[in-house]
This record gives sequence, structure tokens and C-alpha cells, in this order.
Amino acid sequence: MRAPEPVAQPVTREERPRWRSDIEDRAKRAIAYVDRIDPAISGAGGSTLSLKVAIHLVRGFELPIAIAREIMIDYAARCLPPWSPKEIEHKLADASKARVQLGYLLEART
Repeated sequence: MRAPEPVAQPVTREERPRWRSDIEDRAKRAIAYVDRIDPAISGAGGSTLSLKVAIHLVRGFELPIAIAREIMIDYAARCLPPWSPKEIEHKLADASKARVQLGYLLEART
């Protein structure tokens, strides 16, 4: 028998500023991290690299999809050829299902 899934608790008013600040900090760190990753190049492992970037954002930095999407849009513009919005959504959807530890980049120095 599997353990029940944890139920997400709503964020209290007292927690909101800290919670929002934490997401902003993670997003800034994620942007700096992704800025150091080479652009993905079609035919040279580009699809795999782009998926890794999406996984880093969604799972490694535990960013909400909306924020990860904005960072992926910037990253995708550097790729050759640039990723389409549909391709970005596909990478983010696959990343959200990836079986890697949540928050694996939160303690890393970026």
C-alpha cells in the first residue's frame, strides 16, 4: 500500500512575503545558472540539453512552470534553431515528470 500523497497547504499571509522572496531568489539563481549553459544545437544533442535545462529549472530550482517558462524562452532564443513555444511547453511538461530529486540545485553554489 502506497503512502498518501501530501496535501499542499495554503500559504498564510505571514508566509507570503518570505515565499515570494524565496521564489525570486531561486529565479535569479536559475537565470545565472542557465546563462552559463551553452546553447542547444539541433543535431548535436540539442534536444537532450534543452530537456536538461528544463529539468534544472522545474526540478532543480523548484520553480513554478510560469517562471521556468520565461527563463526557457530566453534560453531557447539562444539555441540553433531557436525552440518554438510548443517545443518549450513540451520540454517543461517532460521536466515536470522527471524522476529526479526536487531541489537538487538549491544548495549548489551558482
